[in-house]
Amino acid sequence: MPKTAPFLIVFLRHSVTALTAVTLTIMIGKCSNTFARSQVQTIDPAQALITFVQHVGTNDTDADYTNKVRAFHDKLLAVIKSYSRQTGTIVLNSAAVLDGAEDITDYLVALALTENADQLAQSARSSRPGDADD
Repeated sequence: MPKTAPFLIVFLRHSVTALTAVTLTIMIGKCSNTFARSQVQTIDPAQALITFVQHVGTNDTDADYTNKVRAFHDKLLAVIKSYSRQTGTIVLNSAAVLDGAEDITDYLVALALTENADQLAQSARSSRPGDADD
């Protein structure tokens, strides 16, 4: 058996899992009529982490850096949840969405990187991306 066979099997497993998750999300959304009244927006976790690294640098010890990453992760999740509740949007991982959803990674990361992220998240409804008239 070629060495690429285990990779292909793992890749297929992950692909099937991802497709199943997206399908179930869509089915649940349609059944509960969530998508009919909510806008879908996305966040790119890899870009969020890159922005965080650029913001804090890499001069800390491993332990300190690990603590900062965990704190940022927790803060970003709180900002995403607050933004979603405040604006009535569904925020998905951009890897799970093929096309058509607005990416709000930069906006949410900027909220999470500020000292007063909780206050800014509360005002997200009035200044969310896509609301400005063009």
